[in-house]
Amino acid sequence: MIEKRDKKIGQGFLSSHSIYYSGKEKFYPNEFDKKLYRTFSSYIKKNSTPVKLQKRTYWIGHNTIKVCTDNGYSLVEIGEQNLLHLL
Repeated sequence: MIEKRDKKIGQGFLSSHSIYYSGKEKFYPNEFDKKLYRTFSSYIKKNSTPVKLQKRTYWIGHNTIKVCTDNGYSLVEIGEQNLLHLL
């Protein structure tokens, strides 16, 4: 894994949509799923620092920043940009 071999941390993502498709069948998120997404989003924003890159905002966890600065890790580049340099 790149985390151990190269000491790089890759990004993840969280998203929510009003409609999902499986083939031609439409699905709508239920109230539990909507609340779960809001809870995760809130937690991430409280425990992260936002970094704007082009049209997107990336949220870098406070613990991730600490691991990178204290232990020599870096983030996987996005479009040749190291997000830690944008903090």
